[in-house]
Amino acid sequence: MVFNQMSEDAKQETKNKVKIVLNQIFKMAVDDGLIPRNPLQATSMKIKGKAANATDPYSVEQMRHLASHLGDVKRDLDRTWLALSISLPLRPEEVLGLKWEDVDTESCVIHVRNTVTHPTRNEPEFKPYTKTASSIRDLAFPREILPFLSERGKDDEFVIGGEKAVSYTQLRGIRKRINWDTHFGETITPRRFRTTVATDISAETHDLKLVQKMLGHATPQMTQKHYDKALARFQEAEQK
Repeated sequence: MVFNQMSEDAKQETKNKVKIVLNQIFKMAVDDGLIPRNPLQATSMKIKGKAANATDPYSVEQMRHLASHLGDVKRDLDRTWLALSISLPLRPEEVLGLKWEDVDTESCVIHVRNTVTHPTRNEPEFKPYTKTASSIRDLAFPREILPFLSERGKDDEFVIGGEKAVSYTQLRGIRKRINWDTHFGETITPRRFRTTVATDISAETHDLKLVQKMLGHATPQMTQKHYDKALARFQEAEQK
């Protein structure tokens, strides 16, 4: 298997990208009758790589820039994705997995219950569960973002995408358009939003258990490992 030939230092993210490409190849081979099943779909297969370096948060100025330019984002789809991403410590797949039945606009609460993953770039997979049991949670969102959300659809429709979840390729398009509409100077990276929001909550509350709960982490040690380092770099950057 190609993964066995990769360096021991290969990052998990790198292996995930290789898996996406191989999954497409195996899927076509199954469709053409060349192989009986896709080996990457076996539940026993675990592809693990070296953990990626802690993600750097965006600066206060960068987040303020995006927030102040929400109204400049032309497409409802793009504006909704950005408003949710910069307001809540959601995993990228959790944002895409939100359905309108998960959004209580009266109480301003989001129920995190589902995810959308991308085993292939153009065939998103909806999963009625989260990464871990602890990831199932309710999050309050600021009422100020309500005007920037799309018009409410049917309960079983996706908040981002409507009847069908957006693909990996479509998400790239969303990010590029936001960059253009907001004149943002850096690449839009979904995971950096989660890190930034979590870092901000940590800096404001100094409550590790609260941050852990909002992130959906199984243990406070996991939260501390990833976000204490990010907070230190965030504070260092702000002091310069």
